[in-house]
Amino acid sequence: MNTRLVASSMNASTRTELRQTILQTALAKKTRQADYGILVTTGTRKRFAGLDQESGIFIVAQPDVLTLARICRDRLVAMSKARLDATAGRKLQNDSWTM
Repeated sequence: MNTRLVASSMNASTRTELRQTILQTALAKKTRQADYGILVTTGTRKRFAGLDQESGIFIVAQPDVLTLARICRDRLVAMSKARLDATAGRKLQNDSWTM
């Protein structure tokens, strides 16, 4: 199973710029038929604690990128060690990304 990922970064200075970048990343995810989209940003908004999800895009503050990488790695290692069949693997993958 191949997983496709689209990633972008943005130094957003306003909420409008952040929103536009989220939509742009969502469009890139759709046009490239990616499974996941990740936006690394310096932008902020109400109740943003460094990791969020909107329009199918994971929004990550720069300081939290390593945390997200660690989560991804742990999930991949768990799936590999378990040598799961395709159905169980997809369920684990979907459960891992639910926030």
